Amino acid sequence: MNAIDKKRMNKIYSKIDTIAKKGKLGFIEYKQYIDTIVNDSQFYILQYVLERKYKIDSVDLSLLEIKGDKIYNLIRLQTNSKFQENLTKLYDSYNTYQLGINVYNKSNPLNKIGEIFEESNTDIREPGKDILNAVKYGMTGGTYSLIGSIVLDDTTIEPLEKYRLALQYLTH
Repeated sequence: MNAIDKKRMNKIYSKIDTIAKKGKLGFIEYKQYIDTIVNDSQFYILQYVLERKYKIDSVDLSLLEIKGDKIYNLIRLQTNSKFQENLTKLYDSYNTYQLGINVYNKSNPLNKIGEIFEESNTDIREPGKDILNAVKYGMTGGTYSLIGSIVLDDTTIEPLEKYRLALQYLTH
């Protein structure tokens, strides 16, 4: 693949990624964009993008199948939402990462610094109120033990801000 085709591939990937971030609402725009790609004689580049970026073998797929909701949903599953991208940046800014509920320090990956987990409020008086819990662990006297915990259940706080507060608690 030459440099011009690589540039086109990145452009197509970027546009499809932007559309996929819109979720189901982007489906019509996705179909229109596929038509534009075909009309511009760049279908082979689209196939390359689907194969390389999304691991979708499109060689035996018809244009109708590629424009269909099945392929679009596969693309959406492999696309990070804006929230996921922001959450990744947040974890990076605190030099941490999370596997399951466990949170680790990147500079010492064997050191579990705590847990962050969500739970839904089952109180029927406040339905839909999600709660974010942060549990802090550390070494005290050579023993790994629970240091403390916080519960973030204020509905006026945005989810990303709850994670920021939880990470701040765990890392300080």
